[in-house]
Amino acid sequence: MHKEDNYWKKLMGQRLSRRQLLRGTGRAGMGLVGVALIGCAAAPSPTPAPTKPGATPAARATPTPTAVKPSAGGTLKFGQFTITGFDPHTNLAGSNDDWLKPQVLDKLLETDEKGKVIPNLYTSWETPDQLTFIGKLRRGVKFHDGTDLTAEVVRFSHDRVMNGDPPVTRQSAFKDALAAIDVVDDYTVRYRLKELNAGFAYFMADRNTGRIASPSAVKKYDNDLRRVGVGTAPWLVTEWVKDDRIVLKKFPNYWDKGFPYLDEINVKVVPENTTALTMVKTGDLHFYTELAPKDVASVKADPNLVAVVNTTTGYTGFLINQRRFPFNIKALRQAFTYAVDREAIVKAVFLGLNQVAGGFFGPVHAYYDPAIKPLPYDPVKAKEKLKEGGYPEGFEFEAEVASQYDVRVQYTEAVKDMVAKIGIKMNIKLMDQATVMARAQRADMQLWVMESSGAEDPDRHLVLNLHSTKGTYGKAFFGGTEEAKEVDALMNKGRITYNEEERFRIYSQLQRKMVDDAYGGLWLVYRNTRMVHRKELRDYVPSTGPNDVYLKKVWLTK
Repeated sequence: MHKEDNYWKKLMGQRLSRRQLLRGTGRAGMGLVGVALIGCAAAPSPTPAPTKPGATPAARATPTPTAVKPSAGGTLKFGQFTITGFDPHTNLAGSNDDWLKPQVLDKLLETDEKGKVIPNLYTSWETPDQLTFIGKLRRGVKFHDGTDLTAEVVRFSHDRVMNGDPPVTRQSAFKDALAAIDVVDDYTVRYRLKELNAGFAYFMADRNTGRIASPSAVKKYDNDLRRVGVGTAPWLVTEWVKDDRIVLKKFPNYWDKGFPYLDEINVKVVPENTTALTMVKTGDLHFYTELAPKDVASVKADPNLVAVVNTTTGYTGFLINQRRFPFNIKALRQAFTYAVDREAIVKAVFLGLNQVAGGFFGPVHAYYDPAIKPLPYDPVKAKEKLKEGGYPEGFEFEAEVASQYDVRVQYTEAVKDMVAKIGIKMNIKLMDQATVMARAQRADMQLWVMESSGAEDPDRHLVLNLHSTKGTYGKAFFGGTEEAKEVDALMNKGRITYNEEERFRIYSQLQRKMVDDAYGGLWLVYRNTRMVHRKELRDYVPSTGPNDVYLKKVWLTK
């Protein structure tokens, strides 16, 4: 195999070379959610040409690991507001289970803190042509139940994903990409593609398709691995008390010798942010995954605590159902968008910690284009669009939001107050996250309040959310609509384009169309992780994925 023929490796290297790490400049602003959100209308600015790859900075805040030699042993007390499960191929209530999955379940490939695909269970990979991907497995890897990791096991696991047993949110894109999976030998897997797919390597690092299930565990537990957690990663699931706690203990046969440093992780369910923060302050917890914006400043002022505020590939906002009134009418979608003052929401709800979103891809993403700006806050323009759409006095619709996410509820209420000023009545319906997710896959709503984790490769994310024939949510929200054809065509073109600059232009064009037509939804801010841990927890490095927490290299001071 010639080096120049290794398309995916070349692609990964190109992405890395144009992602420069900058020091984060998160700001802890002052403000109250309850105050009136008032903004000034801004005049639309001309659309600049897409910025070429290379000019795109990555605004990340990555802590520098300590120079002190790590100390092995100890028990980490980890707080989480819900625990949903460890089946490698499901996200039972959104993706919140991904905070714990990396501790139990490995992926074939990983992405580093810069978003670059790196080896993991696959130690190397080859691409002799654009329709072939060959993965070489790490030898000597065992599952927690003693099963050896082999190429046949990988094929079994992929078949489970593609057959949708259990249902997997991302299996459709993976299945559509593949013609066949071949076992070449005990440690070599060959993927033959149906069509060109410039981002195929990222399937191996995906939270569903990249994780591998033990065939013996699937057989033993009748496909119910949720409460068992049989993987190849650093910790074993040894105890689970529903809605209370999970105990993870160090896996003695873990393949990455010398890791993890911790002996045990005790996971405590703490569904309320204020209580959890108090527990971190008193030492009853070392780490909590949901730090409210209002608490960031006080955590930073506490010498015993560390606030982790880190820009990710995700975004926060609304996905709209364009198959139903009122969002099947472009002018009404635009009216809704012009009526929302994102800057005011950033100040009052996120306290200046987040950045207003233009498109799907934020500052840490390889396909971020700073020229993509949202439609401005302009109530006069919003009223004009209401008239253009045939509803000059406004319209009424329902927004569904998961009640356990305080910040989502807060910014949804803020938007409700804003759009009411031009006659749009936004009724908020609260329900649990599992119900919201199930209804979203059926599009049984007009507007879905969502937070997306994004994806390093644009196609991996856009297909799921927007493609009207290939995506889980895309089919539900946009399937059969005339407007979806042009968006689908741009996504299809981006998927098969290997030239980085041309691919960048395609996705910039796609984002610009989405913004101008208010297509797909309203993206409020680029998403941050906001976590808190005690100072005695050392060397925690946040991921670009907002739901990914990696703990195998962290340690506790004695």
